[in-house]
Amino acid sequence: MELHNLISLENSCYDRKIAKRPHRKVRSGCIECKSRKVKCDEAEPRCSMCRRYNKSCVFTRPSNVSSSAKTSQTPPAYEDEVPRDLSDRTTDLEVQDLELLHHWTTSAYKGFGDKPGDEVPWQLEMPQIACEQPFLMRGILAMSALHLSCCRPTQKQKWLVRAVYHQNRALPSYRYIVNDFQSKMTEQNCHAVIGFASLTSAYAFQDPDPPNPDRSPGKSSPISFPEWLYLLRGARQILDVGRDWISRGPMAFQIRVVNHPIDLSCNPRDSHMAVLATLFDRKRRDPSLYKLSDREIEAYQLTLRLLRESSAMPFLPCKTLGVKLSMFRWVEKAPQAYLDLLAEGKPEALVLLAHLCLLLKEGSRSYWYMEGAAERLMAIICDALPATWRPWIAWPVEVVNGTILSP
Repeated sequence: MELHNLISLENSCYDRKIAKRPHRKVRSGCIECKSRKVKCDEAEPRCSMCRRYNKSCVFTRPSNVSSSAKTSQTPPAYEDEVPRDLSDRTTDLEVQDLELLHHWTTSAYKGFGDKPGDEVPWQLEMPQIACEQPFLMRGILAMSALHLSCCRPTQKQKWLVRAVYHQNRALPSYRYIVNDFQSKMTEQNCHAVIGFASLTSAYAFQDPDPPNPDRSPGKSSPISFPEWLYLLRGARQILDVGRDWISRGPMAFQIRVVNHPIDLSCNPRDSHMAVLATLFDRKRRDPSLYKLSDREIEAYQLTLRLLRESSAMPFLPCKTLGVKLSMFRWVEKAPQAYLDLLAEGKPEALVLLAHLCLLLKEGSRSYWYMEGAAERLMAIICDALPATWRPWIAWPVEVVNGTILSP
């Protein structure tokens, strides 16, 4: 009897389940609510859940569905809709940026090392770091877009616009850290900071008409210097502060140095630079030239010595530094007194800078973002240098441009 009652009760429960009105899932909610698995009130243009969490509200149904259709008992025919991800014109993915990231890891990253093998971290580890440091990701995307503007001339403007967009979006975060990098740079973000500093310097090499950071309203300057001269000097300060952290990360190659005396004779072209010493020798200096102060002579002699050392470094048997870091070394170590003389347009300072263009030209053969930088800088120097001084730069002009300037 008890068994019969249990069977009757079970059958009764089963009948009630069958008789229960079937539940119809709401399929017309927004994408965000569906992903959260919550009920969407379908308010337009944004449902209450998306307004609450400040999310983008996108519906999968056609936008012209009337409110009366929403309450209809007949479910909409969603099967006829085209899924958004079937086309790059409708998807929510930033396909253009995904293309930039792919281009970076397959092509644009090349040239961001100093010697063979240095660029591997730029291909593998730095994009991973950039996933946690968005300003670095934007820097990578900006350089990738800049590279595409060079590779695809017919789409040059399109990619230049994208490069400027990402660079401008990244700069505020980067500046927030570097404006007080001694306290805001940490072991966690130092690799992203120094990585972005490298990217920004490379970005400046490709900019044909950058703003001059030394020039301010009401202040005149006889020459408009490339921005990378200043950016590279600033990057050195960041390296000095985070040296211990950086030495344990993917950018460790940035802090390689040559600790032994540099043999200038290793540079087969050093004799061309050695003659510049006569410009700063009181006894051998042309008396028709104006006099130099002791401060000026000291600044020029040190600058010339650094320039000759940097030019010899790529030829040293140890091969510690390549062309790029050898050139960067000169920019970073040049005395401030020399840069002050350069800002005044002093001829001796311009002559020395013209010889730096030789390293820059050599670098353009291996680093795509340096292409054309030596020619642009040499043009600035030639415009600023008096005609009587041009014989002093005839050789570097010939190497960079393939022509000899007449005196």
